[in-house]
Amino acid sequence: MIYDFARQSGWHIKLYSEAGHGMSIGLYLPALSNGPDLDHLPPTARNRTTLEMGKGEHILVVEDKPNVRQISVERLLALNYRVSVAEDGDTDYHIPKRNSAYDVVLSDIVMLGTMNGFELATRIRSKFPKVKAMLTSDYASDVIIEKMHMSEQFEVLHKPYLQRELAW
Repeated sequence: MIYDFARQSGWHIKLYSEAGHGMSIGLYLPALSNGPDLDHLPPTARNRTTLEMGKGEHILVVEDKPNVRQISVERLLALNYRVSVAEDGDTDYHIPKRNSAYDVVLSDIVMLGTMNGFELATRIRSKFPKVKAMLTSDYASDVIIEKMHMSEQFEVLHKPYLQRELAW
């Protein structure tokens, strides 16, 4: 019933479920023609009326879903960041070990492999304290924090996020 209502209204709905982690529902609405509604943004992004351009900072995007990874990379490149990509934290954890030149690691929390985004961000932060970590998730923060038993605090961007939320 919800799916039919969403389609008739010109919306899109995405359901995602993973054993042991729960279910998330994404409802995608068309953009308003009379300007953006910024109330849902975090305070750091809410007051931005124009996109803040980067100064060539190097960002590592760790995302196992190819379409999400591609969109994130395109958005970051458009903001004047240099971007490297990794499909998961397991195989690509070695990249930061060899090259501490990353300014930010943008990582999905729930990924394929044995290392989740919290573990990756914690390891990178311990080895390279100046590298910022931003985590992304399809899930609500309270669900993720409870399931991951995280010991450190990281900022979490909820998908789908806007390009202006990627401007540091």
